[in-house]
Amino acid sequence: VEPAQPPRPRLHQLRLKRAAAAAGGGGGKASIAVVGGGYSGVELACSLADTHKSWAEVKLFQRSDNVLPGATRYGRTTSRQEMQARGVTLMTHSAILSLDEESLTYKKTEGGEEHTEPAHIVVWTGGMQANSMVRSQLGFKTNQQGRLPVDLFLRVRGEEGVYALGDIADSTDHLGDAVPRTAAAALQQSETLAWNLHASLTYGVPVKFRYQDLGEMMTHGAGGASVASAVFGLKASGPLAAAIRRATYLLRMPGLQHKAQVAGSWARRLPSDLQKILQRPQ
Repeated sequence: VEPAQPPRPRLHQLRLKRAAAAAGGGGGKASIAVVGGGYSGVELACSLADTHKSWAEVKLFQRSDNVLPGATRYGRTTSRQEMQARGVTLMTHSAILSLDEESLTYKKTEGGEEHTEPAHIVVWTGGMQANSMVRSQLGFKTNQQGRLPVDLFLRVRGEEGVYALGDIADSTDHLGDAVPRTAAAALQQSETLAWNLHASLTYGVPVKFRYQDLGEMMTHGAGGASVASAVFGLKASGPLAAAIRRATYLLRMPGLQHKAQVAGSWARRLPSDLQKILQRPQ
């Protein structure tokens, strides 16, 4: 198996090969396999199908019986509908066994039979692993998943003056519930960590981390998204949800310069996005 590479150059090369084959009167669509049915896998599968559906078919492989196991029911239902509308083939109960140049072999977790499918490009999004540098180079003690156990104040257990947050930290909130390893949770942790770090330097009072689930947002390609928040009593999908998601991300961006750069990038892509929205499956 080749080392992991950025997918964009590979997609461009594959598209040129398919165009040449089609001009010669042969060859069908290419096959793109996305492995892992979490947030990243579902969003990527929809985006790839949106952009490359004219010459490639996209398949999403998930080991369990459903995608987005940690999402809301609304998010799972909307994502399934969006994938179906975009022509993404969902392969549940499918555990990947091996890969080669242009195919993959998987086993059905129900029944155990093995199958081989064409896969000209494989993008792996399954699973989350902490950076091994924490243990191998920094020498910190980690749990079995390679994460740093932290207390309610986000201090690394057994270490003096060391804090951790995000998906590198094994963290619970003040109620004892596991903190999800998402960017939204890490942003909330950053505020507590900054306060506690300042308190440790100024003899202030540290505070316990309190996680608040504000909801979830997912993109499903151009003009497609889902937004669900029990806190704000909000459920939306399609272009409206896409607009809400972008506005929220823009507001959360640090600094005016960063906001301006992101807004400018979105503005430059607006004509292409509008064309995709007009062609969006209903």
